[in-house]
Order: sequence, then structure tokens, then C-alpha cells
Amino acid sequence: MKEKWMPENREQFQNQFRILFDLDETDTSVSFQQLRDAEFLSTYLPNLKEQFQTNQLLALGSQFIKRLGFILTVPAFFLLATSKKKLNIQMDDLYLVSRIKEGLWLPHLYQKNWNATSVEDQSDRELYLQQVIQEIAKIITAVHRVAKVPRPLLWENVAVYIYWLYETRLKDQDLTLLQQKEAWNDFAYLLQLDPQCFDERFNPLHRFYTNKIDVKGNDQPIRIRRTCCFNYETKAGKKYCQGCPKTDVNKAACMVTKRQVLPIEAIKQ
Repeated sequence: MKEKWMPENREQFQNQFRILFDLDETDTSVSFQQLRDAEFLSTYLPNLKEQFQTNQLLALGSQFIKRLGFILTVPAFFLLATSKKKLNIQMDDLYLVSRIKEGLWLPHLYQKNWNATSVEDQSDRELYLQQVIQEIAKIITAVHRVAKVPRPLLWENVAVYIYWLYETRLKDQDLTLLQQKEAWNDFAYLLQLDPQCFDERFNPLHRFYTNKIDVKGNDQPIRIRRTCCFNYETKAGKKYCQGCPKTDVNKAACMVTKRQVLPIEAIKQ
């Protein structure tokens, strides 16, 4: 049974996780159903050239999934970890709303009547995690077809935000020991999901989960990406991302320290 969702920390979800509860008169939106359609995307993606200031369809497709990867995973998995609730992410009910902040295109997620059901048991929780990934896979497939962006690159764009959520963001929350365990087990489950959930022959969340290494100029070790998201091809200051594999300092660091996929196991009951 659906439960209307109106969190007390509404501003947090809107400001930090780009969840909208109301629309402004000037907002423009597009349904996620449309975003799964390759024919629609073949027109929609080129229309983002002005926002990203690039004519490279490859870069547009990559950055598009990078933005969507955040709003489709971080709010849902955060709510699951902190409240044991499953945010409705069914594509039939979701809309992408274009917003510009400090010159950057930062789309938000909107649903006319947000609802979130309580988790029934562990099987129900795992099924939800699986469903979120399967919904993202459908959009990745469409973007791959239109923009010809390699699928592993698109999945790593999603993966970086999932790693950030479980390794960094949730540590700032005042979680109980039980919540910490459940959140870690969610993370472990995602990294051990059957590749078919991603419509791949491998689990990309696991493949890209490598050790962090020391890099000159950084106080803390960082995880170097396996693929480049082409951020430097856009208006974002023509800059490389911190973990970009193309920068000289990151290349040098990888020559010194071998990168390897990290093992991850769930915490036993």
C-alpha cells in the first residue's frame, strides 16, 4: 500500500538531493518514460548543447547520465538507509525538471504525489535495490544507443555517486549501529547484484570499486576512475574531474600504486 511521503527534512531533500515537491510556473519538465525512448532522446540530448556548451554528443550523453545517476540513486538509497522507506522511482510517475544553478544544468526529480512504502523485510529491501538499478539500466541503454557512449562509462558515472553515498555521505548522518549495518549491507548487495540487473555481463558497481591511492596534491587518497566522463569537454571550466584517469598526476599515481577491485562482504546478522 502506497504511503504519501512528506519528510520533515523537506529542505534537505530539495537542496541536497534535488527532489522537488512543487513546481514553479517557469519550470519545464519531461517524463522519465520519454527518457527511455531512443527516438525522443535523439532530439532531447542535442537540445542540451547550450547548457553544456559542447557539440560533442558523446560528452552530452555522459554528463546527462551523470546528472540522472545522482537523482535516481542518492535520494532513494539515502531514504532507505535512514528511514527504511522505499521512495517510488517508477518511471511512469517521475519527471525530470530542468534547473540552472550557478550556471550549471542540475536537473531535479519531481513527482506530483510522492509516496514511499515501508520496508517489509530483508527480501523486500533487496528487491527494491534491484528495481532501482533496473530502472537506471533502461535509460542507460537508450542513451548508449543514441549517443554511442560506452556502457561501462555510463555505469561508472552512476557508480561514483553510490560509492560517495555509502562511503562518505551516510557517515555524516547520526545512524544507529543497526542502521549502519543495514546501510553497509545495502552497499554490499548492490556490488554483488546479478549482472543481468544491469543488462550487462558483469556487475559494473563491483568492477569499478577499486582501492583509493595517494595522488600528488591531494591530502587524502582518492579513487581513480577507469573511464573518463568527458567533463572537460563541457562548460564546467573545461576541467578534469578529481579522479579522472587522463590527468598527468593521476596517471603517475597509478604507475606507483596498483589499482585493484576491492572485496566487499555483508555484515552477518
